[in-house]
Amino acid sequence: MKQAPFVVLLGVQMPAALVEVGFLTNNEEEASLRKSTHRDRIAEALARAVGEFAVRFDARRGVSGAAAREGG
Repeated sequence: MKQAPFVVLLGVQMPAALVEVGFLTNNEEEASLRKSTHRDRIAEALARAVGEFAVRFDARRGVSGAAAREGG
């Protein structure tokens, strides 16, 4: 994980992430990304990461998981 002032994230008023999942210029990564099972694993991992971040983010704000799901 790296933190830097990426142009696409500048001025964003909410938690945001820029995710690179592979490089098509790398033959092995391109082959992996062509497989739906590989893409599904990436999507599931990203979804888990976002969910885990949300729990920690809400905890820092003093919002319980149930309250956050109910809107506040």
